[in-house]
Amino acid sequence: MSSVPAYLRRIVLKRDGNRCLKCGSMTNLTIDHVIPLSKGGVTTELNAQAACGPCNVEKDDRIEYWGTDPRVHKMINEHRKGRTARQFDEQKVQRAKKHCLDVIARNKMGMPT
Repeated sequence: MSSVPAYLRRIVLKRDGNRCLKCGSMTNLTIDHVIPLSKGGVTTELNAQAACGPCNVEKDDRIEYWGTDPRVHKMINEHRKGRTARQFDEQKVQRAKKHCLDVIARNKMGMPT
């Protein structure tokens, strides 16, 4: 049974061009966790990549990312510093909330955003 919901699978496969990010295969596609669940990874769009079955099996439980999204590289670096992917995602949400509140406050004071 897959730990990746169907909606997330569709999003990731579309984002990755319906190809394995490592070898380019378009058959036997799976969704791989960049940071495996066994190493504290979570099932999010940022922590998922398209992988064919053989590449996914070969990767095993190692942390490997075959794409170019700098946000994923940052997530991996934060994970290696001891922060979990969940903490990384929560920090992004908190920054976005703060930004929205700042914009609202500036609008109320008539300042440009």
